[in-house]
Amino acid sequence: MQEIVVDTIGALRDTHLVYAFCTACRRDTQLDLARLAAVYGGGLTLGDLRERLTCRRCGGRSREIRIVYGLPPGSNTYGRGGV
Repeated sequence: MQEIVVDTIGALRDTHLVYAFCTACRRDTQLDLARLAAVYGGGLTLGDLRERLTCRRCGGRSREIRIVYGLPPGSNTYGRGGV
């Protein structure tokens, strides 16, 4: 069985929903991966993306931000992950 790598925004863009969660103020938001890929390139890793994010509510940076991704509702494939 071939391992599926889902650590870049390009790999997740068309198949997963990706959210940023701020542990400092508990704000979460779904990320627009198509827009982020257009700006930073599809090869940007989730870890590198996390380093670039800032919470719009409290100004929290990478230590407070968590990236969570999962499959869209109704998907026939199971899996979860996060950084």
